Amino acid sequence: MGAYDAFKTDANHETGGVWFEYGEFRYRLARAGGANKKFAKTMERLSRPHRRQIERGVMDDVAGRRLLRQVFIQSVILAWEVRDGDGWKPGIETSDGEFIPGNPSAEVLDKLLEDLPDLFQQIHDDASDMRVYLEHIAEQDAGN
Repeated sequence: MGAYDAFKTDANHETGGVWFEYGEFRYRLARAGGANKKFAKTMERLSRPHRRQIERGVMDDVAGRRLLRQVFIQSVILAWEVRDGDGWKPGIETSDGEFIPGNPSAEVLDKLLEDLPDLFQQIHDDASDMRVYLEHIAEQDAGN
């Protein structure tokens, strides 16, 4: 495997997103970095008020996690769907089992990711994994 096979990513997948399926739900994520310039711009904009705290290493952990969740909600999480029979429908299920149709709001996503920090960690890991966005993987997906 050459360097291009190992590291050349597909910019369309990095910005348009890749689906990650977890049983009864799935989400589409843009890459956290790479060609997704919205990620860097959102990180810059949202972290600006906290710059001194970040530089000094004194930002509260809770505030830091909230900031990172907001960056992902605004620039990485593109869609959320739940299984509906044999297919998928846009929407999300809340902690009390209520189904909210359509793409979830920032508030709903923030609550979900705050309640389920391991889910947010998984989203972070998925969106940060450059291998998922490799050009040759995107070409294989397009061929199927």
